[in-house]
Amino acid sequence: MLLMEFINKHCSLFIWKLLSILMIFLNLLVIFPHESLPPNGNLFHLIILFIGAHFLGLLSERIGLPPLFGMLVAGFLYGNFNDRVELDTKLSSTIRSLALIIILLRAGLNLDPKAIRRLSIILARLSLIPSIIESLIIGLLTWICFSFNLSWSLIIGFVIGSVSPAVVVPSMVDVQEKNYGTKRGIPTLLIASTSVDNVFAITAISVCLSFAFPNSNEERDSDHLVQTVLTISRGPLEAITGIIYGIIIGIILWYIPAHHDSRLIKNSSRTANHKNKKNHYEIHRFVLLATTSLFIWFGSQKGNFKSMGPIAILTAPFIASIRWRENNLGKFSRESLRILWLIFENFLFSLIGFNVRLRQLDISILLSGILIIVFAVIVRMIVAFAVTFGGQFDRNERLFMAIAWLPKATIQAAMAPIAMDLAQNTEDKRRAQIVLTLAALSILLTAPIGAILMNLTYKKLLQNDSNDIILNDTQALSPNSQQQRQTDLENQQQQPQSSTNSSSNNNNKVNIPLLLNDKPIQSYNT
Repeated sequence: MLLMEFINKHCSLFIWKLLSILMIFLNLLVIFPHESLPPNGNLFHLIILFIGAHFLGLLSERIGLPPLFGMLVAGFLYGNFNDRVELDTKLSSTIRSLALIIILLRAGLNLDPKAIRRLSIILARLSLIPSIIESLIIGLLTWICFSFNLSWSLIIGFVIGSVSPAVVVPSMVDVQEKNYGTKRGIPTLLIASTSVDNVFAITAISVCLSFAFPNSNEERDSDHLVQTVLTISRGPLEAITGIIYGIIIGIILWYIPAHHDSRLIKNSSRTANHKNKKNHYEIHRFVLLATTSLFIWFGSQKGNFKSMGPIAILTAPFIASIRWRENNLGKFSRESLRILWLIFENFLFSLIGFNVRLRQLDISILLSGILIIVFAVIVRMIVAFAVTFGGQFDRNERLFMAIAWLPKATIQAAMAPIAMDLAQNTEDKRRAQIVLTLAALSILLTAPIGAILMNLTYKKLLQNDSNDIILNDTQALSPNSQQQRQTDLENQQQQPQSSTNSSSNNNNKVNIPLLLNDKPIQSYNT
């Protein structure tokens, strides 16, 4: 009996997945025959990566590891057992960009403005100080161990020194749903801090990349000092421009395609039409948010304004969600982005594993990289524990926040391959390969350990606030409240008697209430 239930539950879903993947492949084969056939078809290799990443991700989840661990291993195995396969650089870069856009949109929609306002100081300290210190330590150690220059040392520092929302955010959502640490806003604080941390890292990496890969024509045609000043000031200017663009798009999404106020009449003949129209326009809002985000990302990349796009994409959904929350909107956008992330995370993490080739690695680089990452992560956790001192959090809560600041995956997978895409000469390619290798190592070392530690410690280190919710719900059952309810009940029992007496005196009087916003405003006698 149990065997049949297992088969009905899992085998049918497994067969559905295989048939869906098969039909997708057959459709691609008909439309793009040359790209869909082995041995050189890029689409064929991407489908194989997706299948391997999906099922190894499920296996990792079953044994208690984060799914991204299995996805990374799938890409690593496929790239090394078939090391002659090379994917198109532009195609893989575009897929990584789409995954990063989805990450930023989800982060922006999940930010809570009230919690950010209340925890703004601690949020700034937690999101910036540990990241900066860890990035500087990694940059210094790679400069010593690998003979990197300043630009490349900072690139690898900011790539590895960022926490992963792909690991932290799902864990914090689960913690929040179970009402652990919610009274003091710990899940919201960590979700918001990961977003700020990632945006800062992306901006810093973009600025460092502009130093590492300067425009050769600009360097010939202008003074080196002037070019340096322009490069330094370019990052903040791009950030400000991105914020302005995001604010404009966010405000537009308040009113277009339609503005809906939660204070509209609820119980009226227009309620159903209003609800259907609001749900219908949810699709329009998501389409407008997605297309404007795609435009600013790829447009800024085309115009060589790399740090403007990520900040704009994070700002737009955050501003839009301020009004959406008031009117209970944005559920369709959040659910659509969640589904898209379930698809693109397989590509994102399998591609970074695919690009790590054993034949290109040096054992000394691996050992040095492991030591650098372990030392830097320990320092980061100590700093994260220290910067939360003096707030409203106790020692156990600060320890949990330090543990949550351990895992790495998202920025490492999305930004590390960019240096490889830009590298032209042999030395730059060597450095880019080291960046890619250490990024993969940081994911393998920290993502599963961080996810397991958060899952094991949140019940011990955080307070369960479910009792406070129950207390709030039962406050109406206090003695004073019970006495008031008893008085109201007696009044209600006496009211029908008076109504009966009144009707017997005048049988021609009928009370007809006219409703506005569910309240009777007057009555007429007929």
